[in-house]
Amino acid sequence: MKTNKTKKIANKSLTIKIISLLLLAVFCVAMLFVGFNYFNNKKPLDVKPNTTPLVNSIDYKPPTTEQKQAGEDQKKLNDSTNITNISASITSINSSADPIQIRTIINGSVSNSGTCELRLLKSGINIIKTTDTYALPNSSTCKGFDISRSDLSAGNWTVNLTVTIDDQITTASSGFILD
Repeated sequence: MKTNKTKKIANKSLTIKIISLLLLAVFCVAMLFVGFNYFNNKKPLDVKPNTTPLVNSIDYKPPTTEQKQAGEDQKKLNDSTNITNISASITSINSSADPIQIRTIINGSVSNSGTCELRLLKSGINIIKTTDTYALPNSSTCKGFDISRSDLSAGNWTVNLTVTIDDQITTASSGFILD
């Protein structure tokens, strides 16, 4: 029985010595790293003194030729005259409130210089409303059509939209029932 107890104590003692030696080795390697950087005039984990942080920095110098060209290239990408196909959709008609609201989306162009014409048709009645287009980040929209309920009579109404941007024209149709 005494020999087993002695072996267990000896094994624990050996394990503690091995762990202590490993920790000492890690500490020595870390100190060598710090000392090497110190003697080479480098502080560990320090920022180089000649660098400036990019956060909140503004370059007040005139733009370079490359920056000017990049701006011109971006303008060409955003120029609505380069777009060959536009399409329009009537996205919503809210006829339950006053005023009646009709909303649209125009894909294929980002422009503030177009026009939208809305025609409301019902058995011989033709109501025309116009507005400008409004540029969104990736498309355009008509600025919106709000029509007073008192301008319309009850029944089935046909809605025809015509959008003109530069030399391009597109149409969309829908309808609603007014009670």
